Amino acid sequence: MYKVKNILFSIAIIVLAILLYIAINVPNLQKFPGSISLYLLPVAYLYIFSKCKVILYLNFFKNEIFILSILSFYCLVLDNVSGQDIYFVNCLYYLVDILPISFFLVLLFNNIYTDKVLRFDNFINLIIFVSAISGLISILLFTYPDFNDYIRSNILRTDDKSFDYSYRSFGLASGLFFSYPIMQGLISALCLLYSKNRPYLLIAFIFIFPSVFFNARTGFIPIILCLLFFMVYFRVYKTTFLLFLLLLSFVLFGLFMSGLLIDMEYTIEWAMAALYAVSNVLFGTKYMEASSTFDILNNMILFPNNVFFGDQKYYFGALVNASDIGYILQINYGGIILLVAIFIFWFCVFKQIYKLSKSRIECRAFCVILVVTFILANYKGDLMVPSCIQRFTILYYVWMKFYYTKIANHNVIVA
Repeated sequence: MYKVKNILFSIAIIVLAILLYIAINVPNLQKFPGSISLYLLPVAYLYIFSKCKVILYLNFFKNEIFILSILSFYCLVLDNVSGQDIYFVNCLYYLVDILPISFFLVLLFNNIYTDKVLRFDNFINLIIFVSAISGLISILLFTYPDFNDYIRSNILRTDDKSFDYSYRSFGLASGLFFSYPIMQGLISALCLLYSKNRPYLLIAFIFIFPSVFFNARTGFIPIILCLLFFMVYFRVYKTTFLLFLLLLSFVLFGLFMSGLLIDMEYTIEWAMAALYAVSNVLFGTKYMEASSTFDILNNMILFPNNVFFGDQKYYFGALVNASDIGYILQINYGGIILLVAIFIFWFCVFKQIYKLSKSRIECRAFCVILVVTFILANYKGDLMVPSCIQRFTILYYVWMKFYYTKIANHNVIVA
């Protein structure tokens, strides 16, 4: 009987890991019109209703639902004025997709652990495992370019941009040029923070990091912030971290000797350009001076005529006066009002994460890393567009809120 329970538990965890992969990576598959997460919605809603958790859900997220409802109404007005579907649909995704699915996954995880001791780190470890699998897929596609081209052409819904930038875009996820590598960077930071007490998580980091390195350099932000945090607070961690760097050096040396990195010379050059750009700013060097990271300010700063309400113009991908800067896109479309409303929503989320972190220094450090990453990443893209990074952040927030509320109420919340 004990073996049967263990087998059923293992099967349940595998199924949950698959659902987690779909929920946070949302790969755009050709055989599934629209977002694949929408196919999880009926299951999520049925599970929440069957467990009589609707009232609990509404009580848990009443502030977030209220803010998103107001934001959705304002964006509906903006979209009607502009004649485009821009932000209203995005806000609906948060209301009817991301929050409910995150809550469903947390409830399901709690139900799986009914007969076991539930710890906060259990769910975090599962997220890291799923991220490592995703990173392993990115490594596989990077190693076999022909297979990567097959995935782009026959499995994923992609545009010409994926083929124009064939030296990046490695993975089975959405947002490969922006959101996915930032999410992987955040989970890499989680690995490093939690590896202080669990060094085996550094192995997961080795699988996750390449998916950042070969997709978007913006994903380096949370990793760099995490390393800075180590330098200040975790001095006793130096020995383990040095051993990890030594292991990573051996891995890179092995790849180099195999000829793989030589074959992908252009990809390596593109990824290293991020380090050159930082060096140019900090030390006045002149390595690869043409860098979009810093030249973007010269070409993409556009302000609306009406600063408060915006001009209802969305410049992302425009043929004239195009801009990728999230702050510029938001203020031009909905003015300062839209920008402030988005800020209030995320402030509510991050404030709760920091408050729930209590005395756990790694949780509070990760909250700071999240905030700084969001502030900087919204400069490189529109973070109100729901994708991997937002889904992961909301999932992390929902788990933290559920777990610590359960502890505070002496386990009265049951799945």
